[in-house]
Amino acid sequence: MYGAAGRMALSGMLSALIVAVLYFAGISEVASLSVLAVAGVILCVCVYECGMKFAVSAYAATSFLSFIVCADKVTAGMYVICFGLYSVLKSLAETHIRCRVLEWTVKLLFFNLSLVLMLLGARFLLLDIGILKDLPGWAWALGWAVLNGAFLIYDVALTRLMTFYIFRLRQKLFRKS
Repeated sequence: MYGAAGRMALSGMLSALIVAVLYFAGISEVASLSVLAVAGVILCVCVYECGMKFAVSAYAATSFLSFIVCADKVTAGMYVICFGLYSVLKSLAETHIRCRVLEWTVKLLFFNLSLVLMLLGARFLLLDIGILKDLPGWAWALGWAVLNGAFLIYDVALTRLMTFYIFRLRQKLFRKS
């Protein structure tokens, strides 16, 4: 639909929108997970509209800028480690892996690895993780299972939002006059 210049311009505008959305997480502490989900959806739109090369560039740029611009560095870190990168990985997994079981295995492995990286990052940066230090093993297992369930719901919701974008919203946004 677009030439290289058009895809670059669109990926730049979507990158600016992602950084603006991530900036909002510093204003409202309650909305940080919602903000991360919205940023992931916008990056999925970039993958679909601009292609993988421009989407990876947009991810790199938004990752760098989120640490500079955003007041909430934890949310920026969660975007870099999980939500932003997952938007790119999801497209790769769904287009290149034909076996659904293997596709879901790759997605869950990525999510669990990103959880481990976030916990290690919090520990390394000496962030106060408070109650997490005193939790018994069963609570960790339950929390891990709940987070994996929430991730599965996020993945299905992201797929449905992209389907809505492709078949309903895209036609209205990019209508030729």
